Amino acid sequence: MTTNSESVPSSIGGSRDVAPQELLPAHMRVLFIHTHRELADHLTAALACDRASQVHVYEALGVASGLNRLRRDAFDVVLISHEPPALNALDVLDAVKAGGASDLPVIVLGLADEADLGPWCYEAGADAYVTAPATSVRSFLWTVARVMQHARLSVENRRLTQLIQQRQERDREEAGQYLYQLESIGCSMNPPDAIPAPLQSRYRELMRAHVVMGSGLMGDEVGVLADLLALAEIPPRDFLRLHGTTLEELIADLGSRSARHIMHRAGLLALDVGARMAERFQQTHR
Repeated sequence: MTTNSESVPSSIGGSRDVAPQELLPAHMRVLFIHTHRELADHLTAALACDRASQVHVYEALGVASGLNRLRRDAFDVVLISHEPPALNALDVLDAVKAGGASDLPVIVLGLADEADLGPWCYEAGADAYVTAPATSVRSFLWTVARVMQHARLSVENRRLTQLIQQRQERDREEAGQYLYQLESIGCSMNPPDAIPAPLQSRYRELMRAHVVMGSGLMGDEVGVLADLLALAEIPPRDFLRLHGTTLEELIADLGSRSARHIMHRAGLLALDVGARMAERFQQTHR
């Protein structure tokens, strides 16, 4: 890893506003797993020449020492030196990932070209591979910046995925309680025989469209269905049974969609249809 570099122009592509320190912490703890102390001394001296981040390098001689340090202390990055046969980075990667440090970004430092060793390291779980003789300190810091940012995003994505799953589970529980309450007032989840199958199918299609699209453009279709239900003199409790069974089927079919969202829009549809049916009944029996 080289510390001196050729002259760099003051502006590349019009701007040099983005620098490693905007992605790196002011103080960074790096665990360096290796077998040659001279290599660690050289790495520490090289990193000290660049002020983008104050890097504290903690040495671990061998796999056992490295795993022990990972269990005891917290680090921002793990750096593994590939020194076969004494230290095979691929074996160390397996041990590090299996040891509960799967969220820590890991970089492999070696002498081989990336095209030769890089793919093997990535398949073993490494976040980056660096060819030591061919990189500079600033290039190495940019590699660290990228892998740390990727690790943060991966942790955040997993956290958001867990929150979404928890919300969906709560929604499903609420949906189950709502359907149970419908049954408790006498609206069994069996399709009502009093309602003709074509009307049941039509209400099912209307509810599905209503849940997906909303009610803005469906007023005419709701009115037509309400007229048909009123003309068939469907009792209110049978309509509630139709609503409950249709809602239960729809929640099961649209599993990835929020159950709370489905219940909300389906409830609005039931209110709309029910109100229109009541108006038709009043007009008919005046």
